[in-house]
Amino acid sequence: NLLGREQSGHIAAIGYDLYCRLLAEAIRKSRKEAREEVAEVERDLEAEAYMPQEYVPAGRQRIGFYRKASAAHTLEELGEVDAELKDRCGPLPPEAQSFFTKHHLRIRAQEMRITYIGIREKWLALRFDGLRSLKPLSDKLGSRARLVGEDFLYIDLPRRRPVSLLKFALRILSV
Repeated sequence: NLLGREQSGHIAAIGYDLYCRLLAEAIRKSRKEAREEVAEVERDLEAEAYMPQEYVPAGRQRIGFYRKASAAHTLEELGEVDAELKDRCGPLPPEAQSFFTKHHLRIRAQEMRITYIGIREKWLALRFDGLRSLKPLSDKLGSRARLVGEDFLYIDLPRRRPVSLLKFALRILSV
């Protein structure tokens, strides 16, 4: 009984987001649909990426936007959250732009089967899940990229401020 009255207490106990994920999984199983595995992406990126309280003053509303962005699985879904936020609060301040860029990176990394993306000293480090070859990306980037082992790729970073580094990382993943 996934949708009955008895579930209201369980929703409160485990949280709405987790309940929705469990419900979606149960529906997939009942329809005998294949489950699409999406690996979590560990991100170690130096950037101020958040929604300032001055921009979204209502705490519940701000948390709601954090949840929606985190739940986005496609760039289209993330774009909808971005558009809704701009519609309600106006143009994004730099911290919120970085917030959306980080989520854009997460989604793109998941599509590429990247399990880690981080900034280490003067390199952008990418770790792949081993099911995808890094060689094509390494070849496209040329001398700026260095393959380490079978699953790590290091790319030379330009000397720029963190917001630009996020955009640089996004351009790399769009090659």
